[in-house]
This record gives sequence, structure tokens and C-alpha cells, in this order.
Amino acid sequence: VLAEVQDRNADKTTLFSGETLLGDKSAGLNGEVDFIFVGQADAPEIMFPVINITEAKLNQSIEKSKSQAIAQMIGAQVFNQKNNEKFETVYGVVTNGTQWIFMKLEGDTITFDDNEYLINDLPSILGNFQYIINTF
Repeated sequence: VLAEVQDRNADKTTLFSGETLLGDKSAGLNGEVDFIFVGQADAPEIMFPVINITEAKLNQSIEKSKSQAIAQMIGAQVFNQKNNEKFETVYGVVTNGTQWIFMKLEGDTITFDDNEYLINDLPSILGNFQYIINTF
């Protein structure tokens, strides 16, 4: 799914995996991201993060992984602020590969999509990613 999103948006985004995001170490907002889309094509490193994707770990539910996703989103928001990026909205996704939940961080408010998407609804999942990418 993520490779398809990147292929469709190679002129707008770069997908990273396993990279360290340096948000705010004193607040515990530094760490390795599962996956992250940045709002720049062919970026050599993480800059201007816009979508964090958190993989629900083995034996962990999607619900329990939301807190990790929120922490990563806050870290990305702080990163953007430190680097004077004007786009303060950061999106997040939690997935176990079968289920997908989308969320948004604006200021200090987290909004969750009311829907949980299953992989068999791939057009909706891809559509959500495309909507997010089109907003920046």
C-alpha cells in the first residue's frame, strides 16, 4: 500500500522507514519511525514530515498502538516547528496491514477518522492517503 502511494506521488513525497525522527529529546519525542512520508520529492533525509505510519506490533491491537502513533505525530509536529515549516498539521495512520485507522493532529487536537478501513477496501485507503497528500 505504502509503495503504491509513493509511486503515485513520487513528485511530491518521499517515504522513509526505520529512520530516526529528532523531535524533542527532553520530552521523549525522538525515536525510530516505522514509516513516514515527507512533503518533498527525493528528500535525502527526513524533512517536513506529514504522515506518520505506525505498525501495530505483534500481539498488540490497533487500539493500543494509537498512543505510539500520537507520540510520533507530536514528534513530527515539533520537528516541523523547529525547522520553521509552516504546515503544522500532521497526519497519522495505525495499521497491522489488514486494518487501517487514520488520524490528524492540528495544534494540540487529535481527530480520529470515524471509520476503520480493511485492506479489502483498498480504494478508500489509497483515497485517504491521496487526500492527505493533496492537502499540502
